[in-house]
Amino acid sequence: LPIDYREASLALGSTRWQTIWRVLLPAARPGIVVSIILAMGRAIGETMAVMMVTGNRAKVTGALLDPGVTMAGTIGLEWSYAADEHSSALFALGTFLFIVIMLLNGVAQLVTSRGRVSQ
Repeated sequence: LPIDYREASLALGSTRWQTIWRVLLPAARPGIVVSIILAMGRAIGETMAVMMVTGNRAKVTGALLDPGVTMAGTIGLEWSYAADEHSSALFALGTFLFIVIMLLNGVAQLVTSRGRVSQ
């Protein structure tokens, strides 16, 4: 953020906390939102680290903290021995994953362009 925001707010008599809450955080909000969206896209596309953390169990359970498997992990594990339809299904899964990540990046780009401040 430009230092001018902070200096202008303090020059108008705002306290440091008022400057942070009413000037700096609203101006930084688009960047914060974009970083969260891009982190989600990165986590969705991550393969090996997420496989080790989630326990890599293909059984779907109802509990959020139970072991599971990700889409990228499924592709990584099963691609080496996939046959005809199985290979096509994994390719479709990868295409879907690609589309989801592209949509997340598009939303991040939209939020970034809306949050820009004209200089």
